Parts: sequence; C-alpha cells; structure tokens
Amino acid sequence: MLDLGSLLVSMGLQSEMQAVRKDIDEAQVFGDANQETESNSVVDAVASTLETVENAASTVANALTPPAGAVTAVLDACATQAPSVDLSLPTAPVSKK
Repeated sequence: MLDLGSLLVSMGLQSEMQAVRKDIDEAQVFGDANQETESNSVVDAVASTLETVENAASTVANALTPPAGAVTAVLDACATQAPSVDLSLPTAPVSKK
C-alpha cells in the first residue's frame, strides 16, 4: 500500500515539475527585463508543487484511514465489559466438633 502511495505522490510531482519547467522556460523567453516577475513565478511554482505534495499525502492518509462505520462495527463486535471476578476473601474456616 505504501508503494502505491509513493507512486501516486511521484506521479503528481512529475506533472507539477513539468509545469514548473514550462513556466520557467516561458519566463526565459521574455528575457531578463523583469527579474521580480521571474522570482514571483518561481515562488508560485514551488508553492504549487508543495500544495500538490500536501494534497497527495492527504489523499494517501485518507485512503489508509478506515471509515467511521467500520470502526463502529469492530467496536460493537468486541466485548465492552470486563469480566466479573469474585475478589472477596474467604471466610474463616468453621471447626466441626
């Protein structure tokens, strides 16, 4: 299951990194006239990539977390009361005469 989660995360990162490369290439086509715009573009791209990682991790966590109905069914099937044990001390032996 962890391998599947790792695969999903890496696929999401690859698509985001391709979009970042495309954005950077487009920014380089327009030249270095506005350095601040390029910096903002890179910052936005990194933020978008981190958001994708967060969403992928959240999706994996939700997939691994059982639904509330399943937890309730398991708890209902388990014993909820402790067994009763007689802990009273024995009485003194009565001597027979």
